[in-house]
Amino acid sequence: MELPIANNVQRLWEAWNFRVCIILSLLLQALLVLASHFRKRTRSKLLLVFIWLAYLLGDWIAVFSIGLISKSQEDACKPKGKEDLTAFWASFLLLHLGGPDTITSFSLEDNEFWLRHLIGLILQVLATAYIFYQSLSDQSKLWIPTTMVFAVGTIKYAERTRALYLASLSQFGGSVLLEPNPGPDYEEAIEIYSSMRSVQVPSHVEVMQTSDAGNPMDSLSTSEEKCLKPFGNPIGLDDMQLLEEASRLFEIFKGLIVGLLLSSKERELSRDFILTRTATDAFRLIECELNFMYEVLHTKINVVRCQTGYMLRFVSFISILATLMVVSIEKPFVFRNKFDARLTYALLIGTLALEAISVLMLIFSNRTLIALKSSWRKFIPAILLKRRRWSRSVSQ
Repeated sequence: MELPIANNVQRLWEAWNFRVCIILSLLLQALLVLASHFRKRTRSKLLLVFIWLAYLLGDWIAVFSIGLISKSQEDACKPKGKEDLTAFWASFLLLHLGGPDTITSFSLEDNEFWLRHLIGLILQVLATAYIFYQSLSDQSKLWIPTTMVFAVGTIKYAERTRALYLASLSQFGGSVLLEPNPGPDYEEAIEIYSSMRSVQVPSHVEVMQTSDAGNPMDSLSTSEEKCLKPFGNPIGLDDMQLLEEASRLFEIFKGLIVGLLLSSKERELSRDFILTRTATDAFRLIECELNFMYEVLHTKINVVRCQTGYMLRFVSFISILATLMVVSIEKPFVFRNKFDARLTYALLIGTLALEAISVLMLIFSNRTLIALKSSWRKFIPAILLKRRRWSRSVSQ
């Protein structure tokens, strides 16, 4: 039994269903780009729930919209003639599935579902390619820009899937393990060990009792003695030195995320460094380390910050810009009403703006600031170094 739905409501839904979904998908992408940084900077549960809903709805709306566009093209009762434009819109939805660079997962459990995203990547790329294939004809004016946006969307979705894979515990744990290195004196040490095993060691040792108790400090181990020694006046760090030390310590301690044990030498070096700093610098150092950890586990930083990632960012930006130019030239032959034209330009300009924001965030990221040469660091604005990087809550 079908529910009674008014004909005008049904016609309104058929005319506007995927258009409304496309607009909503673009808005969700903009919200994620602008609000995802609050994921690590706020304690507000309401704002975190808002980001979580935007994260989940962004994927669902994009997949749902691709299905609606595919169904609309297969409907024989609907008028034809706009398949090329809807296929163009579907390519943008594939790009939205790639998500922004600032958030690829909301929790660690999301990273473990990278294989599910890989299957989703294959299925959605095939679905979008099928929509594009149905729209091809001799009168199609948008096949070139659709191809470019389709390629950018595939790249974005593949980047997100790879970022989830690299942040999964199994892959991340393998990446932090160092290759075994016995050192240059390995053969000499083995010879000494073999010769020591052949030496006869007496099994009974006489202990001499002395009446002099001696200095109680003599019975302390080296590490215990260090703990009792004064460390002198705390040493302050400037903002750039703080970032550099946080990056260095994160590379040492990131194995703790997957349960690796630290050596006594690493623990002592860290303890000595912290005890010689002010309390403010110590907590700011931990804040920066947590920020580096968040970027590795929940963003595309590992995928983007490489030579291939930089090249793909440049190609993506140039492709979207070229698409905007081509659509502007073909405008009289493509759009049949003002709303479709405005929606298309909103997708193009919105995507171009989000790409520009992503590039700027990459340029002004902490890792880029650290990679700058000393001669360039004096031009870094102080606000970039003093910005808040964590919500000062370990619950995240």
